[in-house]
Amino acid sequence: MKITKFLVTMSFILLVQATSSAHMLFPHDGVAVDLGMLRPIIANGEVVPHSLDDLRAMTPRIYIKDTSEGTVEENYCTGLLIAPNVVLTAAHCVASDPADLFVQVYFREKKVNVEKILVHPDHEPLRYEQINGRLEARGGYNDVALLFLNQSVTSVTPALLPVPDYRLKDKEKVLLAGYGLLGEQENKAGELHYVKVSVDEISKGRLRVYGKKTSCSGDSGGPVLKRQDDRWMSVGVISLGDCESISTQMRTSAFTDWILNEIAKFDSYIRI
Repeated sequence: MKITKFLVTMSFILLVQATSSAHMLFPHDGVAVDLGMLRPIIANGEVVPHSLDDLRAMTPRIYIKDTSEGTVEENYCTGLLIAPNVVLTAAHCVASDPADLFVQVYFREKKVNVEKILVHPDHEPLRYEQINGRLEARGGYNDVALLFLNQSVTSVTPALLPVPDYRLKDKEKVLLAGYGLLGEQENKAGELHYVKVSVDEISKGRLRVYGKKTSCSGDSGGPVLKRQDDRWMSVGVISLGDCESISTQMRTSAFTDWILNEIAKFDSYIRI
Protein backbone atom coordinates (compact mmCIF):
# COMPACT_ATOMS: atom_id res chain seq x y z
CA MET A 1 0.00 0.00 0.00
CA LYS A 2 2.81 2.41 0.86
CA ILE A 3 4.59 1.52 -2.38
CA THR A 4 1.44 2.18 -4.41
CA LYS A 5 0.95 5.53 -2.68
CA PHE A 6 4.59 6.41 -3.38
CA LEU A 7 4.22 5.60 -7.08
CA VAL A 8 1.06 7.66 -7.37
CA THR A 9 2.75 10.56 -5.61
CA MET A 10 5.80 10.37 -7.89
CA SER A 11 3.57 10.21 -10.97
CA PHE A 12 1.73 13.31 -9.80
CA ILE A 13 5.00 15.16 -9.19
CA LEU A 14 6.28 14.24 -12.66
CA LEU A 15 3.02 15.33 -14.26
CA VAL A 16 3.13 18.70 -12.46
CA GLN A 17 6.72 19.18 -13.58
CA ALA A 18 5.78 18.30 -17.15
CA THR A 19 2.87 20.73 -17.28
CA SER A 20 4.59 23.62 -15.48
CA SER A 21 7.89 23.69 -17.38
CA ALA A 22 7.72 20.98 -20.00
CA HIS A 23 10.43 22.48 -22.15
CA MET A 24 12.93 21.53 -19.43
CA LEU A 25 12.14 17.84 -20.10
CA PHE A 26 13.27 18.08 -23.72
CA PRO A 27 16.77 18.52 -25.16
CA HIS A 28 17.57 22.10 -26.15
CA ASP A 29 20.63 24.31 -26.65
CA GLY A 30 19.18 27.52 -25.22
CA VAL A 31 17.69 28.47 -28.60
CA ALA A 32 15.82 25.47 -30.01
CA VAL A 33 14.03 22.41 -28.65
CA ASP A 34 14.65 19.17 -30.56
CA LEU A 35 11.68 16.80 -30.56
CA GLY A 36 13.08 14.66 -33.36
CA MET A 37 13.83 11.68 -31.12
CA LEU A 38 15.70 10.29 -34.13
CA ARG A 39 19.35 9.57 -34.80
CA PRO A 40 20.80 12.01 -37.35
CA ILE A 41 21.85 10.74 -40.75
CA ILE A 42 25.57 10.02 -40.64
CA ALA A 43 27.99 9.97 -43.60
CA ASN A 44 31.67 9.39 -42.90
CA GLY A 45 31.18 10.47 -39.29
CA GLU A 46 29.58 13.83 -40.16
CA VAL A 47 25.93 14.90 -39.93
CA VAL A 48 24.54 15.41 -43.45
CA PRO A 49 23.21 19.00 -43.77
CA HIS A 50 19.49 19.35 -44.45
CA SER A 51 18.34 20.81 -47.75
CA LEU A 52 15.15 22.15 -49.26
CA ASP A 53 14.25 18.55 -50.02
CA ASP A 54 14.07 18.02 -46.27
CA LEU A 55 11.81 21.07 -46.03
CA ARG A 56 9.40 19.40 -48.47
CA ALA A 57 9.61 16.17 -46.48
CA MET A 58 8.70 17.77 -43.12
CA THR A 59 5.94 20.04 -44.47
CA PRO A 60 2.82 17.96 -45.15
CA ARG A 61 -0.41 18.86 -46.90
CA ILE A 62 -3.47 18.42 -44.68
CA TYR A 63 -6.83 17.26 -46.02
CA ILE A 64 -9.87 18.25 -43.93
CA LYS A 65 -13.45 17.05 -44.42
CA ASP A 66 -15.87 18.99 -42.21
CA THR A 67 -19.53 17.96 -41.72
CA SER A 68 -20.33 20.36 -38.86
CA GLU A 69 -22.78 22.51 -40.87
CA GLY A 70 -24.82 19.55 -42.08
CA THR A 71 -23.04 19.52 -45.42
CA VAL A 72 -19.66 18.16 -46.47
CA GLU A 73 -16.97 20.82 -46.83
CA GLU A 74 -13.50 19.83 -48.02
CA ASN A 75 -10.41 21.99 -47.52
CA TYR A 76 -6.65 21.80 -47.55
CA CYS A 77 -4.19 23.35 -45.13
CA THR A 78 -0.45 23.02 -44.53
CA GLY A 79 1.41 21.79 -41.46
CA LEU A 80 4.87 21.13 -40.06
CA LEU A 81 6.21 17.95 -38.48
CA ILE A 82 7.66 18.94 -35.08
CA ALA A 83 7.92 15.44 -33.56
CA PRO A 84 7.70 11.99 -35.19
CA ASN A 85 3.95 11.82 -34.51
CA VAL A 86 2.98 15.50 -34.09
CA VAL A 87 2.11 18.11 -36.73
CA LEU A 88 1.79 21.82 -35.91
CA THR A 89 -0.86 23.72 -37.91
CA ALA A 90 -3.40 26.56 -37.63
CA ALA A 91 -6.37 26.26 -35.28
CA HIS A 92 -8.85 27.71 -37.79
CA CYS A 93 -8.16 24.74 -40.09
CA VAL A 94 -9.57 22.26 -37.55
CA ALA A 95 -11.64 24.41 -35.17
CA SER A 96 -14.88 22.42 -35.60
CA ASP A 97 -15.95 19.66 -33.22
CA PRO A 98 -13.45 16.81 -33.75
CA ALA A 99 -16.40 14.43 -34.13
CA ASP A 100 -17.37 16.36 -37.29
CA LEU A 101 -13.89 16.27 -38.81
CA PHE A 102 -12.03 13.73 -40.90
CA VAL A 103 -8.38 14.72 -41.23
CA GLN A 104 -5.52 13.08 -43.12
CA VAL A 105 -1.93 14.26 -43.40
CA TYR A 106 0.04 13.72 -46.61
CA PHE A 107 3.82 13.47 -46.50
CA ARG A 108 4.39 13.30 -50.25
CA GLU A 109 2.94 9.90 -51.18
CA LYS A 110 2.59 8.75 -47.55
CA LYS A 111 -0.91 9.21 -46.09
CA VAL A 112 -1.24 9.26 -42.29
CA ASN A 113 -4.44 9.39 -40.24
CA VAL A 114 -4.89 11.72 -37.27
CA GLU A 115 -5.58 10.18 -33.86
CA LYS A 116 -6.23 13.39 -31.93
CA ILE A 117 -6.91 17.04 -32.82
CA LEU A 118 -6.03 19.65 -30.22
CA VAL A 119 -6.88 23.32 -30.77
CA HIS A 120 -5.32 25.93 -28.48
CA PRO A 121 -7.82 26.53 -25.64
CA ASP A 122 -7.63 30.33 -26.06
CA HIS A 123 -8.10 30.34 -29.82
CA GLU A 124 -10.22 33.30 -30.86
CA PRO A 125 -11.69 32.84 -34.35
CA LEU A 126 -11.22 35.56 -36.94
CA ARG A 127 -14.25 37.76 -37.47
CA TYR A 128 -15.02 40.81 -39.59
CA GLU A 129 -16.63 43.98 -38.26
CA GLN A 130 -17.76 47.26 -39.80
CA ILE A 131 -15.40 49.95 -38.44
CA ASN A 132 -16.06 53.50 -39.71
CA GLY A 133 -17.72 52.12 -42.80
CA ARG A 134 -14.92 49.67 -43.53
CA LEU A 135 -14.90 45.91 -43.06
CA GLU A 136 -11.95 45.07 -40.81
CA ALA A 137 -10.62 41.81 -39.39
CA ARG A 138 -10.76 41.23 -35.65
CA GLY A 139 -9.67 38.31 -33.43
CA GLY A 140 -7.68 35.45 -34.88
CA TYR A 141 -5.50 35.11 -31.76
CA ASN A 142 -3.82 31.88 -30.59
CA ASP A 143 -4.39 30.36 -34.01
CA VAL A 144 -2.41 27.15 -33.45
CA ALA A 145 -3.36 23.48 -33.22
CA LEU A 146 -1.66 20.11 -32.87
CA LEU A 147 -2.43 16.98 -34.88
CA PHE A 148 -1.34 13.78 -33.13
CA LEU A 149 -0.77 11.12 -35.78
CA ASN A 150 -1.71 7.48 -35.38
CA GLN A 151 1.82 6.46 -36.39
CA SER A 152 5.28 7.96 -36.26
CA VAL A 153 6.86 9.30 -39.43
CA THR A 154 10.33 7.86 -38.93
CA SER A 155 11.72 8.72 -42.36
CA VAL A 156 11.68 12.48 -41.72
CA THR A 157 13.67 14.54 -39.22
CA PRO A 158 11.19 17.00 -37.62
CA ALA A 159 11.73 20.74 -37.44
CA LEU A 160 13.10 22.33 -34.28
CA LEU A 161 10.96 24.38 -31.90
CA PRO A 162 12.27 27.66 -30.46
CA VAL A 163 12.66 27.95 -26.69
CA PRO A 164 9.79 29.90 -25.04
CA ASP A 165 11.63 33.24 -24.76
CA TYR A 166 13.02 33.20 -28.31
CA ARG A 167 12.56 36.46 -30.23
CA LEU A 168 13.21 37.41 -33.82
CA LYS A 169 14.96 40.63 -34.76
CA ASP A 170 12.97 43.36 -36.52
CA LYS A 171 13.04 42.90 -40.30
CA GLU A 172 14.70 39.50 -39.87
CA LYS A 173 14.58 37.33 -42.98
CA VAL A 174 12.51 34.16 -42.72
CA LEU A 175 10.96 31.63 -45.08
CA LEU A 176 7.25 30.88 -45.58
CA ALA A 177 6.17 27.54 -47.05
CA GLY A 178 2.75 26.23 -48.01
CA TYR A 179 0.54 24.41 -50.50
CA GLY A 180 -1.82 27.33 -51.04
CA LEU A 181 -3.10 29.22 -54.05
CA LEU A 182 -0.71 31.07 -56.33
CA GLY A 183 -2.51 34.39 -56.68
CA GLU A 184 -5.89 33.75 -58.29
CA GLN A 185 -5.01 30.27 -59.57
CA GLU A 186 -5.24 27.15 -57.46
CA ASN A 187 -2.13 25.09 -56.82
CA LYS A 188 -3.74 22.00 -58.35
CA ALA A 189 -0.50 20.06 -58.56
CA GLY A 190 -0.11 20.11 -54.78
CA GLU A 191 3.42 21.50 -54.97
CA LEU A 192 4.98 23.09 -51.91
CA HIS A 193 6.01 26.68 -52.60
CA TYR A 194 8.17 28.93 -50.47
CA VAL A 195 9.13 32.59 -50.35
CA LYS A 196 11.64 34.64 -48.37
CA VAL A 197 10.16 37.58 -46.45
CA SER A 198 10.91 40.03 -43.65
CA VAL A 199 9.19 39.83 -40.27
CA ASP A 200 8.32 42.17 -37.38
CA GLU A 201 6.88 41.14 -34.04
CA ILE A 202 3.51 42.54 -32.99
CA SER A 203 1.25 41.97 -29.98
CA LYS A 204 -0.28 38.80 -28.55
CA GLY A 205 2.20 36.30 -29.92
CA ARG A 206 1.88 37.39 -33.53
CA LEU A 207 4.25 38.26 -36.37
CA ARG A 208 3.70 40.66 -39.26
CA VAL A 209 5.32 39.51 -42.48
CA TYR A 210 6.31 41.73 -45.42
CA GLY A 211 7.37 40.64 -48.89
CA LYS A 212 6.58 40.73 -52.61
CA LYS A 213 4.55 37.56 -52.12
CA THR A 214 3.03 36.13 -48.97
CA SER A 215 0.60 33.48 -47.74
CA CYS A 216 -2.69 32.67 -49.46
CA SER A 217 -5.63 30.27 -49.06
CA GLY A 218 -4.33 26.74 -48.43
CA ASP A 219 -1.10 27.97 -46.84
CA SER A 220 -2.82 28.19 -43.42
CA GLY A 221 -0.92 26.26 -40.78
CA GLY A 222 2.25 26.23 -42.85
CA PRO A 223 5.61 27.06 -41.32
CA VAL A 224 7.52 30.28 -40.90
CA LEU A 225 11.11 29.04 -40.72
CA LYS A 226 14.70 30.08 -40.19
CA ARG A 227 17.92 28.11 -40.16
CA GLN A 228 19.38 27.03 -36.82
CA ASP A 229 22.79 25.63 -37.68
CA ASP A 230 22.00 22.87 -40.22
CA ARG A 231 18.33 22.45 -39.22
CA TRP A 232 15.07 24.25 -39.91
CA MET A 233 13.42 25.86 -36.86
CA SER A 234 9.76 26.87 -36.68
CA VAL A 235 9.46 30.54 -35.72
CA GLY A 236 5.87 31.01 -36.84
CA VAL A 237 2.63 29.41 -38.04
CA ILE A 238 0.84 30.89 -41.06
CA SER A 239 -2.52 32.32 -40.00
CA LEU A 240 -3.78 35.16 -42.20
CA GLY A 241 -2.60 36.58 -45.54
CA ASP A 242 -3.76 38.71 -48.44
CA CYS A 243 -1.93 36.65 -51.10
CA GLU A 244 0.08 39.74 -52.02
CA SER A 245 2.37 41.52 -49.60
CA ILE A 246 1.24 41.45 -45.96
CA SER A 247 0.27 38.60 -43.66
CA THR A 248 -0.08 37.89 -39.95
CA GLN A 249 1.38 34.75 -38.41
CA MET A 250 1.51 33.22 -34.95
CA ARG A 251 4.91 33.39 -33.20
CA THR A 252 5.84 29.79 -32.35
CA SER A 253 7.85 30.63 -29.22
CA ALA A 254 4.71 32.12 -27.63
CA PHE A 255 3.24 28.61 -27.72
CA THR A 256 6.28 26.40 -27.07
CA ASP A 257 5.33 25.68 -23.45
CA TRP A 258 1.76 24.78 -24.44
CA ILE A 259 3.00 22.54 -27.27
CA LEU A 260 5.46 20.70 -25.04
CA ASN A 261 2.96 20.34 -22.20
CA GLU A 262 0.43 18.72 -24.52
CA ILE A 263 3.02 16.45 -26.11
CA ALA A 264 4.18 15.40 -22.64
CA LYS A 265 0.59 14.47 -21.77
CA PHE A 266 -0.07 12.59 -24.99
CA ASP A 267 0.02 8.93 -23.97
CA SER A 268 1.71 7.59 -27.10
CA TYR A 269 4.65 9.95 -26.70
CA ILE A 270 5.53 10.04 -23.00
CA ARG A 271 4.15 7.64 -20.42
CA ILE A 272 4.24 8.79 -16.80
